[in-house]
Amino acid sequence: GKAVQYLQQAGEKAMRRSAYGEAGRLLTKGLEVLKHLPASAERNKQELRLHFRLGESVIALQGSAAADLERLYTRALELCHQIGETPQRFGALLGLSGFFCVRGPLATARELGEQLVQLAQTSDRPARLAQAHRALGTASFGLGEFVPAREHFAQGLALYDSQQNRSLASLYGGFDPGASCRAYTAYTLWQLGYPEQALKNIHASVTLAQELAHPFSLAFAQCFAAWVHQHRREGQATQEWA
Repeated sequence: GKAVQYLQQAGEKAMRRSAYGEAGRLLTKGLEVLKHLPASAERNKQELRLHFRLGESVIALQGSAAADLERLYTRALELCHQIGETPQRFGALLGLSGFFCVRGPLATARELGEQLVQLAQTSDRPARLAQAHRALGTASFGLGEFVPAREHFAQGLALYDSQQNRSLASLYGGFDPGASCRAYTAYTLWQLGYPEQALKNIHASVTLAQELAHPFSLAFAQCFAAWVHQHRREGQATQEWA
């Protein structure tokens, strides 16, 4: 039991240093050691925590479409049901939503996004509702529903507080929800025919990610910046951001 606890702590410390490869190895070892413990409610809670942390490292290393993510977050949901209603259910649904947004089917991602909004509305945590709107907005964007997507990203930004939500940069997908909503807002505005507003929002996304000093969020924002400039046919700027 102590070995599992220390492996989890070491994995979390590695993640705070953006050492995702090291974190993944430590957390995977924690799950292997956990198999030797007898079944109990505490064991289920430990396994749940390890699955969440491992999911975050997989997203950072392999992207949101990594095949392991469906297994990790589906198992996390099963554990939530075994333990009873837990706050982690939100994270498991969010992880699956992100997986289906990138890998498909998008209709499933939208259904999960709607569940997330309903779930977050029953809590008193604006940060969760911001993440839920980001998830539903991302699914709507993928389906070509740009006006609803823009509205969800706007609601996410209205609920976001960079000072209070700094810890969210390492949770539920590995990137900061404010920087993500800004980046997606920029891309959505381009699709709707507002190239100047798109440029303004993508630069705001990059600036926020720089202020947070969170490498994964910054890489995410820079990737979107390259896309926006590419669509604007600004070759040199596209190369620089890439």
